Amino acid sequence: MSFLAQEFGIPVKTTAFKEHLREKKIAEKPKIVIDDTLRKALKDFTYSYSSLEKILACPFLFYHQYILGIEPPEFMDDEEKINMHMGNFVHKFLQNMSTARNYDNWEKLFDDLWESKENAALRNIEGIEIYMLNAKIFLREIYEDEKNSGEGMLFADNALACEKRFAGTIAGSYKIKGFADRIVSIGEKTEIIDFKYSKNKAKFKLSEKTTVLQRFQEKNVLHPTAQLIIYKYFNEAQGARFYFLKETSEERQMEIPEINIAEAEDLMRAIKERLDEIIGSDELLPAHDCDECEYCRFQALCGREDYY
Repeated sequence: MSFLAQEFGIPVKTTAFKEHLREKKIAEKPKIVIDDTLRKALKDFTYSYSSLEKILACPFLFYHQYILGIEPPEFMDDEEKINMHMGNFVHKFLQNMSTARNYDNWEKLFDDLWESKENAALRNIEGIEIYMLNAKIFLREIYEDEKNSGEGMLFADNALACEKRFAGTIAGSYKIKGFADRIVSIGEKTEIIDFKYSKNKAKFKLSEKTTVLQRFQEKNVLHPTAQLIIYKYFNEAQGARFYFLKETSEERQMEIPEINIAEAEDLMRAIKERLDEIIGSDELLPAHDCDECEYCRFQALCGREDYY
């Protein structure tokens, strides 16, 4: 959604808007010159998966968000950010429930956490109540589905670890850290589960013709499933899957195929080589057509032509 559409609450048609303005071509993209100090900061940075995804997709965005630490102004907050806050709350609830191992009494645990002192800031967001009720509806549906099918995943005593932190290096070079939402025992396998408080969007779908590694080598951007491939690489597990909390029972779980998991080490080397290219260059440039553009809050800085 563009800035004007957010500000006025109505769609902005590019063609109509441009009729009143002279077309202006931007001579060149804005850039960040990489000096010795910045190069060292990029080399020494400890990447999370989110920041790694950013620098590979748009180094200009990464610089402003993670090096300068710029936060978008409050008036630019939208439904997406509220959903992010609710997603964080649900993750915390799932961790607490798994630790307490009190699955049948989950609604009381949910309510207690919602009313807790530590949750006061979230509770005070205007309009948040409806999002909380929706979250309970999703969880109630999952609970009933698992109870009726006899196949537990979310409300099952199968957790070996929750929010397990890890740290390592990308192909022996760049530092990376993160945490796995849940490591579970499924049959004779140990798997990593990553909960997504979102729909199973098309961007998560894997191609039957191209692996995650091949896609990265072709486009220099990470497929979303690379997150679990990397997480599994740093944890002792035999499998990995996403769990989409808002989906129907048929679409909730997405297991990462073994063919992609088997290429984890080669993927790490390819990521390291791409980081070498970015950090070894003379400047950081914006990528105006990357996957990050849709929800990017720094488009006014990068010179993207259709920002307004």
